[in-house]
Amino acid sequence: MTIRGVLSKNGIDIETGFLNLHSLPMIKRVIAKTRNTAFMRSDFSRYIREVGNPFLIIIDGHIDLGSEGGMPPDPLKLLRTYMISYIILSRGRGFERLRGNFILLNTAQRMPGMERLEQNPPLLLETLLTRDGVVNSFINELMSDIPRYRRLFLLRSLNADLPAGEVVDLTGKIIKSIHERDKSGDTPAGTAAPGSPMNREDFPAARVVYRIDEARVYVDGEILELSAVEDLPGGLAVGEFYVLGHWTSKTLLEVGKKFTGAVVRGIATVKFDPSQEIIVNIGDNCVVDGATASSLAQILLKDLSAYRNIRLRTAESNRKIFENSTGFSMIRHNLVDSNQEP
Repeated sequence: MTIRGVLSKNGIDIETGFLNLHSLPMIKRVIAKTRNTAFMRSDFSRYIREVGNPFLIIIDGHIDLGSEGGMPPDPLKLLRTYMISYIILSRGRGFERLRGNFILLNTAQRMPGMERLEQNPPLLLETLLTRDGVVNSFINELMSDIPRYRRLFLLRSLNADLPAGEVVDLTGKIIKSIHERDKSGDTPAGTAAPGSPMNREDFPAARVVYRIDEARVYVDGEILELSAVEDLPGGLAVGEFYVLGHWTSKTLLEVGKKFTGAVVRGIATVKFDPSQEIIVNIGDNCVVDGATASSLAQILLKDLSAYRNIRLRTAESNRKIFENSTGFSMIRHNLVDSNQEP
């Protein structure tokens, strides 16, 4: 039996779509053009939000993507790319307890070095540090909170030079350990069960909220007394929009229509002049994915093109997802950080 066979025996399907995540020729081709793996982080974020959290990621430690595009050797680049993606995503609402399970196949010669990283999380996390201060702050938090790291990651090195039967047996034991942790209740909330997709239809479209004044609030077309709406976050600023909930691939159209309709028609006695500043909060209470930025670009450049002063105040975790998305270049000048005044 092969590793593929033991996966099939345990009811684990192998992903065949999303070529940017598993096709080595495709990955190498894109890296040669872009000289980075940002495209993989973007697609991986989209995969998790649209399909579900993969039960297991197996990486061949022989692969050295550093040689692509003239970059320095880096046999851990794939692992680092996926781990950074998990760290960023785990900061988003609904994914706080996300987990990445990894098997890293290595030669006997490389096993001691990888086992040292596996057994020393701070040492492994140090290899993830980037030139991005925000991402580094997330990584540094994990360095000082190893129990949290172990909740987020399960990493096992596997000596691929062992006899085939032993490799298969060890793979089966790792899969069994993951299943056992699932049964013990240690599976991260909000992730898919092994071998099954996450049903995106379970998540309703985000609400579009606007604080009209001290007493009233607009919620998806209705004018309500603020005191009558129990599930709104505190501290909503008067005169600002808030998108609360899932603004992701399957809800883009509905959320976009609600927001553009509110701006164009106005809210109660509030009418929006094309020249005025319009603030939209896309904070920790809003879940976005790799498709949200492109949808926003469509709204800003076409549907609401007359409104030139729309500001998107984003949480750090959501901004990171936008930065790794196709439409980022078209909305970047509209973005401000959540802790920054527009």
